[in-house]
Amino acid sequence: MSEHVEAQQAAADGLNELGIQATLMVHYPSKIHAPEGILLTTYDQLHSQIAKCETTVYAFPTFGAAQSVMRTLYSMQQTAMFVFECHANTGPTEISAKIFDTCKKYISAIREIRQITEPIKYQRYPTVLYSVTMSYLSDNHPSIIWKLPDTISDELIFPARIAYEQPDGRELRHGQFPGIAETNTATNGCYNSDKSKGSISLTIKYQQNSALQRLKVREVIESLLKGTSVLQDTQFQIKEGSDWNRLHKLKETINFTVMSTRHLNDQERTLLASELMSYRIKYFFLSKAQIILKLEGIDVEVLRNLLHCSTTYLPFGQRQQSSQITLSKVELIKGKWYQMEVKFSPVGSMPLIPL
Repeated sequence: MSEHVEAQQAAADGLNELGIQATLMVHYPSKIHAPEGILLTTYDQLHSQIAKCETTVYAFPTFGAAQSVMRTLYSMQQTAMFVFECHANTGPTEISAKIFDTCKKYISAIREIRQITEPIKYQRYPTVLYSVTMSYLSDNHPSIIWKLPDTISDELIFPARIAYEQPDGRELRHGQFPGIAETNTATNGCYNSDKSKGSISLTIKYQQNSALQRLKVREVIESLLKGTSVLQDTQFQIKEGSDWNRLHKLKETINFTVMSTRHLNDQERTLLASELMSYRIKYFFLSKAQIILKLEGIDVEVLRNLLHCSTTYLPFGQRQQSSQITLSKVELIKGKWYQMEVKFSPVGSMPLIPL
């Protein structure tokens, strides 16, 4: 059985475990064992299936197929589900940004984003499958249901000269600060546009119950960021892990801004990274297509004004559909499974505020 068939079988089994009874559209229906309550069909029947007034699950649809379904949701008053895959290390922050990129024209129809499998091997790396439920029949805020690890990790891409030449950089790279369980320099969840040898990746895994030590390590990282120079360095990406248990207990929220960088080439992304570094802004590239900024509210407009006369273009316009995202009402369901509310607030329509 190929990994593509195995992934689609995992999707069928995952839906069955959730008690979902629906028509499942897959690419290889003859090679999949359909659980009870799951009726299989193929993408050859896409348009006839869209016309039916029934809930359909579309497994691993192409972009075009997914958009065809989304366009008809309002007029047909249907509920549709999609099954996608992502890296097993993906969390609610990244998945909400990914969903915004895929569904931004129809973001108001999203009702639920849910992890439906444990990690499986797919496309050469550990993968989890997740479902996205879309419907205009309800106006409830969308929710995310996700299994989250106990350990907290930060991921960086920062200047090699800092990592190897500065004392705090060396100690950070070797994990010599209290509260750090381990570090490694393998490729991580920050996309690296800079093909030179000027930057290195670093993943920092923290010990459990080390909140104060983690705070001090992050203060060291911020001090290293302040020590960067646009004449010597090209980027300083910071992807901070979230303490979901704390967010649950203290009813705190996470706020960030996601923007499209699909229009940029790698050289332009590197220039953008350098400029954001010079402003001491925490950011990371989720992929070639998206950047996540630790900014919210008026801070986004301040950045817009800072870049107004710059040669670097960041898509604040309504056409690019940038969004501020809020994760709130975090609840522990059971074990390591959490549920939270996600809110997408467009920022692209804001007027320019002169300095």
